[in-house]
Amino acid sequence: MDEIQRMQEHLYAEIIKYPDETEMLKNILDVFVDYPEKYKQEDRESLMTKANLVTPSILAGTVTRKAVSTEWMQTASALGVAVAIATEPVGNGRRFNGGMACENYCW
Repeated sequence: MDEIQRMQEHLYAEIIKYPDETEMLKNILDVFVDYPEKYKQEDRESLMTKANLVTPSILAGTVTRKAVSTEWMQTASALGVAVAIATEPVGNGRRFNGGMACENYCW
């Protein structure tokens, strides 16, 4: 297993462990890493702008991951991205199973 795969496993393990706090992470992985071709360039740019705005607050600890994820999903939903995320496979074509671990953390 290479370094990238190990990193991906850790990210998906975090998503499984804290589903309410990591919707933003799951969305970012889908839009920018796993399936960028499914999304319009302008939607990806809008989400990247939003991510750049909220990241400092998360790192500073002035806002919770859950609050940011909730706000993020509202933004993504307005772009029509959140609906696609809810129904599409995550990580190498395996479904996320509503937060249950799948083989190798869905990777």
